[in-house]
Amino acid sequence: MYTRSTFKTDFFLPMEPIMIFCLLFFIIFCLRKLVFQKREACCYMMAYECYKAPADRKLDTDTCARIVLRSKNLGLQEYKFLLETIVSSGIGEETCGTRNVISGHEDSPTLKDSISEMDDLIFDTLDKLFATTGNISPSEIDILVVNVSLFSPAPSLTARVVNRYKMRSNVKTFNLSGMGCSASIVAIDLVQHLFKRLLNALHKQQCFKTSSYLQIETCRALFTANLRVLLPKLLPLSEQLRYVYVSRQQNKTKRNSLQEMGAGLNLKTGVDHFCVHPGGRAIIDEAGKSLSLSNCDLEPARMALLRFGNKSAGGLWYVLAYVEAKQRLKRCNKILMISLGAGFKCNNCVFEVMRDLKDAKDSRDQYPPETTVNPFIEKYSWVNDEYLSFVRFQ
Repeated sequence: MYTRSTFKTDFFLPMEPIMIFCLLFFIIFCLRKLVFQKREACCYMMAYECYKAPADRKLDTDTCARIVLRSKNLGLQEYKFLLETIVSSGIGEETCGTRNVISGHEDSPTLKDSISEMDDLIFDTLDKLFATTGNISPSEIDILVVNVSLFSPAPSLTARVVNRYKMRSNVKTFNLSGMGCSASIVAIDLVQHLFKRLLNALHKQQCFKTSSYLQIETCRALFTANLRVLLPKLLPLSEQLRYVYVSRQQNKTKRNSLQEMGAGLNLKTGVDHFCVHPGGRAIIDEAGKSLSLSNCDLEPARMALLRFGNKSAGGLWYVLAYVEAKQRLKRCNKILMISLGAGFKCNNCVFEVMRDLKDAKDSRDQYPPETTVNPFIEKYSWVNDEYLSFVRFQ
């Protein structure tokens, strides 16, 4: 004869293994879901390619001087301003220009010239990229993003790429225009969101030169806002605790500044390489000053600017290529990309190196050069001669 309490115990006894099994299954399911969500949140960069213009389009000192002096709309004051701008720009003699400017047709550019320039840039870059990734054909691409801020023809540039490489008719194409120098990371963010909806997708992104106006104060404010979100996920806990402790001590004493007490965040505890937007010498120097970066950290951005000039949305990839060419990218290294653009926009992302990368064979031993003094000041310093104010230029 069973009492009520005995009946309850005996009845639920066979249920315990089932409940334990269900609980274990639920825990495994949740863990698996978390792992896959983390994997889906990652965007893997399989390869990249930087465009290198042919030698006949280089803008050395004499070529630039001829282009400036043949303009009938410039006078002595404009010459002085241009000389000061060129000397302080951080751009070297290896940079290149468009064919219509070099040939003397900059006063009357045509749509045909623009399309021809884009075809040279895009197709040459993609041909090399597909050759590098031989196991991926154009027909396998699921998403195509093109960034050209100041040129947006119809049909779009993405349509020209699709037709040239015979991509699938259902490839998802995006043509970003007017996004300025930060469009590259904007495109990465766009693709990363698309990856969450389209599993196992392949993405092709192209970034080409545009121009933008940058303001230092706006740049600093937006970059600080981005770091507040990014750094807690990037820096080790020990560095975050150190920063909180020293900051509170500084607030209590009210005597020493934050920098004197060493309260500034040490980004190098979580970041190994910095790809700063090579939009100009002032931008690079200000970023280095604000983040307490060394000359070695800023060397890739300065050399990318010196060798290729301001490549706008594509500039970050030239900086990354320099770091790779110097054989500095090792497995598990983290790369912080800092892009700045018109709008005003400031975007950041972090890449983690999955394997040791081979060096690029592109005259890496020539940089940094022994001197970065611009030769313009030596050849054309006579423009600043005060006696020229009595001379009339024709």
